Amino acid sequence: MTRRVGVNLAWLVPGVVGGSEEATTRALHAVGDLAVTAGIQVVVFGLPSLVDAHPALVERFEFHPVGAAGGNKVRRVAAETVDLPRLVARARVDMVHHAGGVIPLTARGRVTLAVHDTQPLDLPDNFSAVKRRYLGAMVPSSVRRADLITVPSRFVLGRLVDGLGADPDRIAVVPWSVPLVAAPAPGAGTEVRRRHGLGDRRFVLYPAIAYLHKNHAVLLAAVAAMGRDGGAPVDLVLTGAAGPLDAEVAERAAAPDLAGRVHVLGRVPSGDLAVLLAEADAVAVPSRYEGFGLPALEALAAGRPTVVADAGSLPEVVDGAALVVDPDDVEGWAAALRIAVDDPAERARLVDAGLAVAASGTPERTATALIDVWLRCLGGDETPPRTVRNPS
Repeated sequence: MTRRVGVNLAWLVPGVVGGSEEATTRALHAVGDLAVTAGIQVVVFGLPSLVDAHPALVERFEFHPVGAAGGNKVRRVAAETVDLPRLVARARVDMVHHAGGVIPLTARGRVTLAVHDTQPLDLPDNFSAVKRRYLGAMVPSSVRRADLITVPSRFVLGRLVDGLGADPDRIAVVPWSVPLVAAPAPGAGTEVRRRHGLGDRRFVLYPAIAYLHKNHAVLLAAVAAMGRDGGAPVDLVLTGAAGPLDAEVAERAAAPDLAGRVHVLGRVPSGDLAVLLAEADAVAVPSRYEGFGLPALEALAAGRPTVVADAGSLPEVVDGAALVVDPDDVEGWAAALRIAVDDPAERARLVDAGLAVAASGTPERTATALIDVWLRCLGGDETPPRTVRNPS
C-alpha cells in the first residue's frame, strides 16, 4: 500500500533561509530515489516561487502552491494557517512533514517536524520583536504537538531536551549531507578568479551571511594578524547574501591592515561557489552558533583544509577532520589558518580526513533516516504516533 506524505515548504523563501534551503531540497531529491521502494508518495506544498527556484523538485513531485509569491511574512503565515490545511485535506495525504520548524495551529492528523536549530531560544536578538514573540510561542508549541521530530545534529537534540523539555525518544537525528563533489571543468578556476577579481591570489573562503553570530569580526582580525606574522600573503574571500552587518564588514575590510586583501563578493551563483571552494587554500567557519553548519561539511567534501569554531554543532559535524578554535581567540585563528594554508603535512591530513567524513554522510543516508521517521509516524513500528490537537 502506498502512503502519501505531504511536505510543507511554505516557509521556504528561495535565497533567504540559508543552509536549510539547500539541505531540505537536497534531502527531498534523495528521498525521491528511495520513496517508491518504501511505499511512499511525496506531495510537496510550497510557495509559487519554488517553481522557478527549484524546477526539478516541482517537476519530480506532486506540487501544490500555497499562498502568493513574495516575501511578506504575515501573508505566508496566513497561507500556512488557512490555505495549507485545505490543500492537505484535498490532497488526501496520510501525514505531513513540516520542514521549517513550526507546525501551523490549524494542522490536523499525523505530523513530523524538522527543527534545524534553536536560534529562537539561544539567539533571540537575531529576530525582530514581532518574529521573536511569534517564534517564542510557536516553536515550543510545535515541539509539544509533533508526533516525531527530526534534528540535524546531537547539539540541536540536546538544546530541545534541555531548553524545551522535549522527549528525546521522539527526536531523531537526521544529519544534513552533501553529494560527492566533482572537480571543476578545466579552466573554470581561472575564469571564476578573473570574474571576481582574484587573480592568482591565495585565499581563505568564508561563505556566510553577515549576521552577528557568524563572527566575521574575529575572522577579519585574524586575517589582519596573518599579515603581520611574516608568512606569505593570504587574502580573504567572503560570499553570502545581503546581511545586517554588511556595512561593518565593509568598513573593517577597508582598514589599512586589510586594504586590498578582503574580497566581499556577495551572493554568487552556486557554480561559482563550487569553483571558489575548489580554488580556496582553506575554508574558515568561525560562527559562534550553528544547528549543523553545512558550509563546513561542503568544505570537507571539496577536499579543502578547514578551520571551524569550537561552538554549536561544528565540532560534531567535522568529527576531527578540521582544526577547531575558540571563536573569540583571534591569535588562535591566525595560527590555525596559517597552518591550514602553509603546513603541507597538516594540509594533507586534513584533506584526507575531511573527504572520509564527507563520504560517510551521503544524501542517501539522510533520505533513509528521514523515511524511517515518516514510517514510524505512519505506524510502521511498535510505537503508535500521537495526533496533533490544537493547543489549549
